[in-house]
Amino acid sequence: KFAQVGEGITDFEPIFTASELVGGVEYYIVEQDSTYDTPPLEAITTSFRNLQKMGKA
Repeated sequence: KFAQVGEGITDFEPIFTASELVGGVEYYIVEQDSTYDTPPLEAITTSFRNLQKMGKA
């Protein structure tokens, strides 16, 4: 099972920084697989809101 973006143990900030500086990434796509007892639309909404807080959405 997977946590929503910003809710698990992964520190996304260094990933975003490296992706943008080295890879020229401009857009991020979130694929939401099975979650821990969270309905899919609620899970992706949480991920989107967390990306907004990080300045990536």
